[in-house]
Amino acid sequence: MAGPVPSDNPMFQVDSTDEQRVPKYPMDFGQADSLDSFSNYQFFTPAILYLLGGFQDQSWAQMMLDLDQDLTLMFHRFDRPVFSGITAPDGDKEWNYVLWATTQEEWQSIESYLLSMVFMDKPNRRMHKVGAQDVTVYDPLHLQKHRMLQPPFPTTDVVVLGINGNHACIGMDPNQRTELGLPKLGRFPPQPKIIKFADTLFQGLDNAVDAVNDLETDDES
Repeated sequence: MAGPVPSDNPMFQVDSTDEQRVPKYPMDFGQADSLDSFSNYQFFTPAILYLLGGFQDQSWAQMMLDLDQDLTLMFHRFDRPVFSGITAPDGDKEWNYVLWATTQEEWQSIESYLLSMVFMDKPNRRMHKVGAQDVTVYDPLHLQKHRMLQPPFPTTDVVVLGINGNHACIGMDPNQRTELGLPKLGRFPPQPKIIKFADTLFQGLDNAVDAVNDLETDDES
């Protein structure tokens, strides 16, 4: 099966305050009843980055410029929640129902770029990088297509883009789920290597290369 078909009508509402908005296309899954039917696509959520990580549509636009590559970002709002605990400052919980998707080919470039990003808040000496977390969820497309189901429900793996910072790590808690079995948002202590990375960065840009090299060395060890 080729993949979910992007609608002709892109949506721009993810961040209405962002002047440089990037289109996201609603997906049409046709007759498919499982996300596993689309192995050539990567399903993911950038919710944590948008709500807590300072990520905006302009970040996608800059990524496309840096990569010299157009990216087709798609999304779908499912009838049932995929996650639990993703809540906007105004109390909106819509992100729990949404997954984004792009082709596996594009995802390779996207993930590599995202993992290289560094967000810095110098006055408060806060810094974070992007983390990519593989999370097993109930297959939301299967649940949407089949109303009368008995457990065990089919599952699929998606990527949750989270925060790896010197103040906290934010992602899905690998040790806790809701009573319904939904992945639950969690906040965890920062990793020592990220604290060291941030301290080196805040000492000045001259130390940036050394900080990155030290971090990569820690990752390999």
